[in-house]
Amino acid sequence: MAMIKSLERVAELGMGRVVVETDAANLKLAISSQEMDQSSDGALFKIIRALLITSFDQYLVSVCPRICNKVADPPLELLPWPLAQLVIGAKPRSFCN
Repeated sequence: MAMIKSLERVAELGMGRVVVETDAANLKLAISSQEMDQSSDGALFKIIRALLITSFDQYLVSVCPRICNKVADPPLELLPWPLAQLVIGAKPRSFCN
């Protein structure tokens, strides 16, 4: 669902080219082919493919190993405090009473 909403938003903004990166090889396979269309999530894969085909001039789906995405998974203690505040909705421990 997050990918669908993201692609819809990017299309609304008028972007003609998009690169979708995932750390899940099965997700790339599901989006790039019809192999998993009969699975329980097959309808979502079809929607994603339809969005990519109809909303963008060019698109690329690629697998990026999780090690390359360290920014997505830092411990909250390592985030700069304004970002940590957005993530957890409160100031980090060092600023609390």
